[in-house]
Amino acid sequence: MILFLLLVSTESNLRQNLDLFFSYVDNGQLRTARQVISNLFDNDSSNALVRKKYASFLMELGDYDKVLAVFKDDEKLVGEAVKMKTMLKNLKENVHKIYLKSPFSKPVMVELIKQKMLTNMSECYTLLSKAEMLFKDDDKIIYLRALYHAFRSENQLAHQSLLRSGSNRAGIFKNMCDMYKKLSSGSFRYAETKGLVDKLRTLQVNDKHPSIFYMLLINSLVFLVKNGAEENRKVTEYAELLCKLEKKDDSYVLLIKALLAEGKVKESCEQIGKIKNASLRERTERTIEVMKKKKIEERKRAEEQRKSENKRKTNEEERKRRVEEQRRQEKERKEKQRASQHQRYAGTNTDSKGYYKLLGVEPTATPKDIKARYNKLVLKYDVDRQKVKPTEQEKERLTQKLAMINQARDVLLNPKKRKLYDSGMLDQQGYGGGHAAANNEQVKQMLEAFFGRGGGQSFFFDLGGNQGGYRRSQTFYFV
Repeated sequence: MILFLLLVSTESNLRQNLDLFFSYVDNGQLRTARQVISNLFDNDSSNALVRKKYASFLMELGDYDKVLAVFKDDEKLVGEAVKMKTMLKNLKENVHKIYLKSPFSKPVMVELIKQKMLTNMSECYTLLSKAEMLFKDDDKIIYLRALYHAFRSENQLAHQSLLRSGSNRAGIFKNMCDMYKKLSSGSFRYAETKGLVDKLRTLQVNDKHPSIFYMLLINSLVFLVKNGAEENRKVTEYAELLCKLEKKDDSYVLLIKALLAEGKVKESCEQIGKIKNASLRERTERTIEVMKKKKIEERKRAEEQRKSENKRKTNEEERKRRVEEQRRQEKERKEKQRASQHQRYAGTNTDSKGYYKLLGVEPTATPKDIKARYNKLVLKYDVDRQKVKPTEQEKERLTQKLAMINQARDVLLNPKKRKLYDSGMLDQQGYGGGHAAANNEQVKQMLEAFFGRGGGQSFFFDLGGNQGGYRRSQTFYFV
């Protein structure tokens, strides 16, 4: 009796779980339905009804590898799974035939929608609507809806569908869309637009085709090539990529513009034959002819500019050469003058009182050099600036040394006195003793001529005046 009740209870639970499974399938909650039927199969894999429902559900989902792994003992089911797997392998070539044989198989519909998305958007929309009715809330179908909106450049709807599908690319897609919108709405910025294209290109390559970023990449390429060609940028690589992705007349026209912007007229002529529209091809040919003439004019202008620039450089080099020659001659002249002056000073100047030696300068030193040297010596021999307190004897020596330095400074910084000193005509008190002697000799000769020689008379003359605070006198005796 107890065993009978347990069997009835088990059968009742099985029916309830199967009803729950069917309700999930009807509502399109395929993930939950798969979890329920999988648990039922794990608990009672020998139940024929559960095995049948689980196998049919896996076949409907297209999970043929799971069927082969779980039901490997069922030859009929394995054969059918192998057959469907083989058909899916050649799906791209025979997708329409497979769709006619199995119109409600999700993998077949997904592949067919992808192909129609690249060829016929109206048929793609019809298939997508049918798939949404058959496989409600399925992530793959929702992702295909996002692809559909992305291919129509309906980026907001595409982003919403991506969020519903749980795709991890929803945030990236939104960022790329916002970046493209920002760049395309303002003035053209080559570097930033190029960076966006490179990012989209990487995302496109790494994603399955057709990619969610496909249309965004196409629009970005068109924007980059069109504006880059107008600014004579090197965008041929991106134009070729655009032609590879979109083999349309507009793409080839943009490629020709990019080639012309780089001056590749011959290569641009080779692309004209790929334009199918006759009127567009004629307009492009006229544009190329205009560019050829413009190129010839630019070459002539560039040649003239080159000649003018070469002439300017030659004149500039000649001018620099003359300036250098003048500088060299001036330098040689100054060196000769300095050598001559030094030689003259060396021959005439005796530095009788050692003023130059005392200050530590050359006889050819400038007043500026003498002042600088004087300032250093004053600091050196100043009594109050000694590091060690000097004795009375040292103070007297320093004071005498400083007095001599001041005397040398007074003479050498006075142009007249320095000239007399250099010529050896300055006496010990700093006056022109040589000149006074010469004047006295002249006076003596005059007196001799006037009074004659002899007589032993003496005359006193005051010569030289009152200079330096005392009087100078000279006494002459005539015999």
